[in-house]
Amino acid sequence: MQTVAAVVLNYNGWRDTVTCVRALEAMQPPPRIVVVDNASTDESLAMIRLHCPQVELLQSPVNGGFAAGNNLAMSMLMHDVEFIWLINNDAVCESGALQALLTRMRNDPGLGAVGSVVLSGDGRKLLAWGGGRVHYLLGISRHVHRKGRLDFITGASMMLRSRALQSVGLFDEWFFLYWEDVDLCVRLRNAGWRLAVAQDSIIRHKEGASFEAFARRDRITSKSRVLFFRKHSHLPIVPVILGMLLRCGLRLLRLCPARAWAVFTATLNTLRTMPLDNPPASLAKPVARF
Repeated sequence: MQTVAAVVLNYNGWRDTVTCVRALEAMQPPPRIVVVDNASTDESLAMIRLHCPQVELLQSPVNGGFAAGNNLAMSMLMHDVEFIWLINNDAVCESGALQALLTRMRNDPGLGAVGSVVLSGDGRKLLAWGGGRVHYLLGISRHVHRKGRLDFITGASMMLRSRALQSVGLFDEWFFLYWEDVDLCVRLRNAGWRLAVAQDSIIRHKEGASFEAFARRDRITSKSRVLFFRKHSHLPIVPVILGMLLRCGLRLLRLCPARAWAVFTATLNTLRTMPLDNPPASLAKPVARF
């Protein structure tokens, strides 16, 4: 059985993907590298083949989002490698990032997932100490910035033990983007697996987006929040509504009414199409995408 495979998901971002792959190729020990192209509409396939001919390139017939794209690779790898490292294509790994993750995993067989310390692209700002916490009353999640208990590992850099995946399943494909990493980590913890951070595993992750990108992210995140609390809250209407009001209020305070409207409408539309009293089964057929 091979030790580790790195999975990089690409969607219309071949330049970032090539940079990420080249950093992975320089790692010690070198991982098996699998790139999943999520039905890109640009020249990604050709350019990745040109610049990274040695990687395994999987083609998804549709853009099924983060969960479905990574599942395509993980379903293939989970019986061939001990550990699967999911790394965002717009993340740049420091030289010792992989070895630190492997050391942490090997030293504690009870760990199901291990995360990295995530810095901003210029390395000056700490974005996440491996992952974050979920506030089940207010219906929000937050990345943490210091050592402490984690409810989830961020999917920006997440090493998973294949044996743990075999016990709980892959990402739930009802989640198109956002909260799928939280959902998987909750399922791991419920099955008795623990989470940890390898503090010497450092990645630098790009920030920044246009207003339109932020509004789209608000819509997708709002939908995913409803799905998460439908699955994991005893009284989901409370965190769903409180989370919606809190997020709308913060955007109005920042003078972003269009983003507040995106949160409000996406939440209500999801509630209308997927009532809270009928939670979806994990890994069921994906719903319509945003």
